Amino acid sequence: MLATITRIVRSNLNDSGLEMTVDTRPETVPAWNSLKMVDIILDIEDAFTMRFDISDIDKLRTVGDMVDAVIARQAR
Repeated sequence: MLATITRIVRSNLNDSGLEMTVDTRPETVPAWNSLKMVDIILDIEDAFTMRFDISDIDKLRTVGDMVDAVIARQAR
């Protein structure tokens, strides 16, 4: 799951070499702006065939938060 999410982020930011960990935050990556975040969220939803609630999206602060949110959403 982490590999899929990091692939999605790299693809949306057009940076295949971007180093990421579960602690990576959008504000630490210059190209990761609010519009890119929307694209990333939509691509994650498509990749995992699920939809986030607004309350889920508000909690996405790190790559690890994205992984945790997908896991939680799939468990529902």
